[in-house]
Amino acid sequence: MRNLRMIIATIVVALSFTACSKNEISTLSIADAQGVIPGTYKVNYYGDTFGDGGPLSGYTFEFNSNGTLTVSNVAETFSGTWVIQSIANETYDKQVSIAIEGSPEVDALNYEWMVVEVTDVTLQLADEAAVGEIHFVKI
Repeated sequence: MRNLRMIIATIVVALSFTACSKNEISTLSIADAQGVIPGTYKVNYYGDTFGDGGPLSGYTFEFNSNGTLTVSNVAETFSGTWVIQSIANETYDKQVSIAIEGSPEVDALNYEWMVVEVTDVTLQLADEAAVGEIHFVKI
């Protein structure tokens, strides 16, 4: 009986370490990614010139499971959409397309971003042509 309790405790501890683990994006299905991404985020890294959220540091980003996106700061709220899909690319196999407008800062998100990493608490996207990378962290 004691061994059974020890085994169960070991499994519980192991599962607690994997709850926020990095998902291997190349093996993550679109349906799984759609289930992991929804949530409210802030930007903690934006582009090559900002070590923080840069011009998006005052915004929150709510990725909803129905494909809608709400971006807001203390003064304004903008609505848009997001969708994740598979792509054929040498480096990335998934992209998140964001369609939103409202301010110059938010308009910069209007793009098809390559998915670098998805975890239970982060979403990292890359734009090889302009911004570089944008890292979202769930709040």
